[in-house]
Order: sequence, then C-alpha cells, then structure tokens
Amino acid sequence: MRTINMTMGEEQQLGPQATERLRFRRCTVDDAEFILALVNSPGWLQYIGDRGVYTVEEAKDYLLNRIFPAYEHVGGGPQVLVRRSDGALLGTVGVYKRPELESPDFGFALLPEYHRQGYAYEASLACLDYARAVGHTELLAITLPENAASNGLLQKLGFRESGELVRLPGDSAELKIYNLQFTM
Repeated sequence: MRTINMTMGEEQQLGPQATERLRFRRCTVDDAEFILALVNSPGWLQYIGDRGVYTVEEAKDYLLNRIFPAYEHVGGGPQVLVRRSDGALLGTVGVYKRPELESPDFGFALLPEYHRQGYAYEASLACLDYARAVGHTELLAITLPENAASNGLLQKLGFRESGELVRLPGDSAELKIYNLQFTM
C-alpha cells in the first residue's frame, strides 16, 4: 500500500490495494510511451476516441494537462495497472470527476495484449473497493452502447444501466450511463 504521511501521524492511501497479480500507482511523466501506446490502441480509438496524441512529447502534454489534474479529486484519476510478476504496464483504471456528470465516473482501459485475461475485472474490483473506502457513495460509468466487452464488465461489477444517454463535449457519440450505489 502506498501512503503519504499527513499531519499528526495520519496516513492516507493513494490508490487501490495490490491484488494477487497487480499493483497500482499513479501515472508519471515517465509513462509517456505507455500512454502513447494505450491511447492509440485499437480499442481506445474505437470506443473512447482519438485524443490527438501521436508523439511521446504529446503524450507528456496529455499527462500534464489531462491526467495529472484528475488527481486533485479525492480518489480520482487513473491508476496504472502494473503486473507484479514482471512489472509490465497493462492499462489504467480509475475514478474521474467530469463536470458534465452529476457523480464521479469509473473507467478502465487495457492494452490489447492483456484483454480477456481477467485483469480488467481484478483491477476494477480493487479500484471500486478503494473508491468506497475514500467515501464515494455512488459512481457512474459511461460507454458506447456497442462496446459489448465494457458493457458486460460493468454489469458483472454490479453497475446498472440508468436508461439515460449522454454526449460529452467534443464527442459525437451518445454514451450509455451506468450507475453503482455503494452500501455502507
């Protein structure tokens, strides 16, 4: 568990607890090549969209201007999934606060070579446990209706379709909204 010392001896966890196969950490500028590969992977481009990140320098700018500000919110921002056995960077999972949505939303993305191996489910469970631990009572999730893998994983995690669609600024597609209520 990663912690920081707070005043008067308090400690605050900075991310999800490690699992049997994964550990989690915040993104750093040194992750630029990994982020470049992730945001240009076929699944990201098809289901999340082109972020205009085509070079390592643009990936650094994306980290500085889009990713790092997300860490300002309690329990927010992407956590890098690091495979414990070899240190491979698999993808990201996290909670985000978008001004267009009423509640924080949960998201995940993996490089294609790590799909269908249970990593997204394992990482998501750890992230949701962390979100609950830091006080979130509700999370949303958004995805394209045709993204069968993400829709299925969200349902397996306990998210329920809200029946609503949302179009985020700058996106042309309508996204399904899922909701997860935490019981305390």
